[in-house]
Amino acid sequence: MRVYRSLILALAAVALLAGGCPATSTKPDVEQPKEPPEGANQIVAKGVKLDEPDPGKALIYVVRPDMKSGEVPFKVLIDGEEVGTLVGGKYLVKQVDPGSHTVVSESVNKSSITVKAEADKTYYLKQEAKEEDTKTKTKLVRISEEETKQAVAKCKRVKVDI
Repeated sequence: MRVYRSLILALAAVALLAGGCPATSTKPDVEQPKEPPEGANQIVAKGVKLDEPDPGKALIYVVRPDMKSGEVPFKVLIDGEEVGTLVGGKYLVKQVDPGSHTVVSESVNKSSITVKAEADKTYYLKQEAKEEDTKTKTKLVRISEEETKQAVAKCKRVKVDI
């Protein structure tokens, strides 16, 4: 009987210790991060400094901020030369001479834009991904400097030979 009583007391003590512990930390309350306010990307983007071209040159930014089909790589070619490959959440910057340049985004299809680059100016392009017939297609579109800043604020740069 004594053994039985000791066993019950031991089990009760274990149950109290295990079950009586709070589910959360006993540390003082720490304010949990909240959802960013509406327009937070614009606030973050204002602190982003974009590269400037060397004197007499131009820059082309190609961003792919969308994570939709983000694992599917899209090649970036400028004037037929592959300058990099982007997946979702990445961007690249390429310096070019003034003049006409064909920028191509390539996956199972090709999308191109001709940039008539002027000295000391920067041009901004975005790769978009579209699921079509179980394939991910690419589309290259022009975007604003502000949209580029927002993308750069949340993307990582892919190193290319500038």
